[in-house]
Amino acid sequence: MYIREQKSPFQGKKPCESFLSPLAGDKKTCGAPREDWKPAVDIIENAECFVIEMDLPGIDADRLIVETGEDFMVVRGEKKKTDERPFVAANRLERGFGAFERSISLPVAIVSEAITTTYENGVMTIHLPKKEISVPKTIKIDFIN
Repeated sequence: MYIREQKSPFQGKKPCESFLSPLAGDKKTCGAPREDWKPAVDIIENAECFVIEMDLPGIDADRLIVETGEDFMVVRGEKKKTDERPFVAANRLERGFGAFERSISLPVAIVSEAITTTYENGVMTIHLPKKEISVPKTIKIDFIN
């Protein structure tokens, strides 16, 4: 009788570096929280404005700065690291922290004075009204004899 010794697929790996690691993302998130994170953003356009929704859980509104130009918007902020918990080993630490900046280019000019923002349940919603585009106008020429 032949008995084959089976090796564990986890042998020699950290707990989160299993055979699922390629599906789970970057291995550098395995041992330490990410410091190079950017919040997720949805940009929706309708006839009157752009609506930007940004996931910012755990960030106080007073830590956020929104700057706009004629055809762009920049959001800056910082997510503070949660309390330091002592642990022997972490199975997975994925939540990001630290300073971030998101720059968004817009295809048309916006009215900076009419921008509104709300922040509720960790989601910031920004309404950016579009500037009215001047339509070319045909001018009648009066002939003088």
